[in-house]
Amino acid sequence: MKLVILLCAAAAAAPARDVYFDTTNILHPAFGAEYRVADHRVELIRGAVVFHLADSGAPSVEVVTPSVTIQPYFMGDYRIEVNRFGETVIVPYGGDVRVVAPGGSQWLPVGQKMIARGSPADPEFRIVSAVTRWSRLTDRIAQAVRLGGAAGSASFDNGDSDRSERGGSKPSVGKSDSTPRSAPPKPSEGSAKTAPATQRGK
Repeated sequence: MKLVILLCAAAAAAPARDVYFDTTNILHPAFGAEYRVADHRVELIRGAVVFHLADSGAPSVEVVTPSVTIQPYFMGDYRIEVNRFGETVIVPYGGDVRVVAPGGSQWLPVGQKMIARGSPADPEFRIVSAVTRWSRLTDRIAQAVRLGGAAGSASFDNGDSDRSERGGSKPSVGKSDSTPRSAPPKPSEGSAKTAPATQRGK
């Protein structure tokens, strides 16, 4: 197979172009994203991309950032960003995604967000909720509609974030029904360092 290497840097006057893998799986770069593509490997230098996995049976694509490697296997969308602080921010929307570092690997479920930083030889990371207050509110509205409740019968707090946190229902989380052929079994957690809860990236 011929190896094609692309250096893609969005210019001020040109929109970012989608990159197709095996005609079905697509990398959607955000405006200003800088990345390199070599066969089925994407090196994200800075900015954000969304990888849309439509065919889980196609050869897998991995995204390499300055800190970790992301390996999506399940159908759906996966947003990956290298922000201005050099941190890697990963949010899966399709299914659990595998994040790999030399010290081990970590599976990140839908509804969670991982923030990784540091050297790729010994990165540290923290995992936080990716569910926003707006998502919780819309989920409660959808649940009320499913239960057949009238719009006026559901009471939603419009300004108390604490009560919204306690009362909001968590959106359902799940994987794709079909497990791709190339997905590895979930290993036991590796030795990658987890940042202390009190430590925050800039």
